[in-house]
Amino acid sequence: MIVSHVSYNLDMSDLARLKVAASVLLPELSPTWRLEVMARAAGSLTYASLRAKLKTPCAVVLDPAIPVRVFLEDRAVSIDPLKIHLAFAHAAVLRMLEDHPHLHHHGYGAEYFINGHGARSSMAASRTELAGTVAAGEFLRAHAFLQKIKKIETVNRSRSSYGLKHVVEKIAFDLGGQILPANYITNGALIAAALYNGFDLHRIDHGPNAHFNMSKRSIEALISEHKASASSDPRRMDLELVVDWHPSGRRTLKKREVGTTRYSDVKTESLFGNLDDKTFYEALSKFETMNIALGYYVTLRDHSPQASAA
Repeated sequence: MIVSHVSYNLDMSDLARLKVAASVLLPELSPTWRLEVMARAAGSLTYASLRAKLKTPCAVVLDPAIPVRVFLEDRAVSIDPLKIHLAFAHAAVLRMLEDHPHLHHHGYGAEYFINGHGARSSMAASRTELAGTVAAGEFLRAHAFLQKIKKIETVNRSRSSYGLKHVVEKIAFDLGGQILPANYITNGALIAAALYNGFDLHRIDHGPNAHFNMSKRSIEALISEHKASASSDPRRMDLELVVDWHPSGRRTLKKREVGTTRYSDVKTESLFGNLDDKTFYEALSKFETMNIALGYYVTLRDHSPQASAA
């Protein structure tokens, strides 16, 4: 496992993206609370002070444990600090998509969709996929890795973006006490993180892959660090979800991490005591997707009569 204290380069333009990301990743909080939580995670006392701070672009080191401990516990609310990490990562991906119109889920460049791959996907669909919550988790893994890589003057052609993505997805990260387990990432997420961290992109033969000005020595040092601790890496976190059905027609989602003995209710509006099938299962789908992005291996059992009859 590699320890990485991730930071983000923010300015006033990022506030709108952070609002969007928080609405997607922290739906259980009110809009006002989301902004206060994001501000405190970024080292500010309030959202107003974060706005004032970002009048001058700056780097902030993220510590999601602060808002959870100081702001949310006082209000009897509990969330996974990794979701705050994920929200900042999502906002960073949105910025990279705005800044780089040829960036997409599969890598970089429109030629990928012209040279025999168009039937499989499209540029627009691939960019939409990179803007999703699962891709935010992939970006976060790449970002945690690349923040520890040194820049050099020349292009390192020994490892491509596609090769590096295979390196990163084998590594678990300790983000200041929050464990991000190893998981799959895409070529596009790796490239987005490299661009975000200021590396120079050098495309390979007009294909979706790229080389960067990354120090080979620092890459190999991180790989060695990972291998030395691989036996203790928490590679797998299992999450069991159960849809509990009441004769009144209400559905409640319960969850349990493997290794714990009790299930707990997921106390968000659409997943707790919900009479409406449509909104419940829509919220359930989003909840599953978000936890997969966090690195969980999710299993689901549905005890409702409709599911039993299917």
